[in-house]
Parts: sequence; C-alpha cells; structure tokens
Amino acid sequence: MDAHGQNDQDQEFVFIAVQLFNESPDAIIVVDEDGLIRYVNDQAELLFGYHRSELHEQSVEMLIPDAVRARHQEHRQSYSDEPRRRSMGYGMELKAKKKSGAEISVEINLSPISTPKGMRVIATIRRKTAA
Repeated sequence: MDAHGQNDQDQEFVFIAVQLFNESPDAIIVVDEDGLIRYVNDQAELLFGYHRSELHEQSVEMLIPDAVRARHQEHRQSYSDEPRRRSMGYGMELKAKKKSGAEISVEINLSPISTPKGMRVIATIRRKTAA
C-alpha cells in the first residue's frame, strides 16, 4: 500500500474512532492522571445531567457520592500505580452521583491508554436497571 492509501486508511480509522466514542450506547468519560475529566460523550451528558462544558477539567470525584468520595480518590491513586483494563468494584454495588444529587447504580469498566499528553483512563459507564 502506498503512503496515500495508508493516509486514507488512517483518516478513516480516526473517523470511525470518533463516531464510536460519540455514538456509543454507554456513557464514556476520559480522565487524565490527575483525575480531571478531559472528554465525555453524549450518553455521559444524558446519564449525569451535566453539559459537557460543566464536566470538562473538573475532578471525576464530582460524579462520586459524598459517602465514598475520599475512598474513590485513594482507589484512583492506586489504580494509576498499576493501570490495567478491568471492571471497577467487582462484586460491589457501585453508585454514581447525578447533577441533581440523585444516586444511580452503575457498572463501570476502565481502560488505560497512553497518549502524547500522558496517561488517560477511559471509563465506560452503564446504568444498571432493576432485574
């Protein structure tokens, strides 16, 4: 494949990646190594009730219920020491906090990625529904 063909393929991949992020049925939040929110998709806005501009560069702890916020911060710090793809809180009932203050049950999966600007963690969040 020539350089032009590779460039077209790279551009298509970037387009697909952006669409995947934006069109995901799950909420996606990208957080930096300091715990600051860098990117959110439309589903994250819907799930939490915030506009993305209200979340950008805010601490991810704003989405954590008050009762477990300090513990989450400790867990986030230890995760950054050994980042790996995993489910968060396996076997636990995880809660997230909406803008309204309401708490919702969620499932969260974490995926660390290395970027030119440092490590980022992609959190994929799905609201749990009553069975």
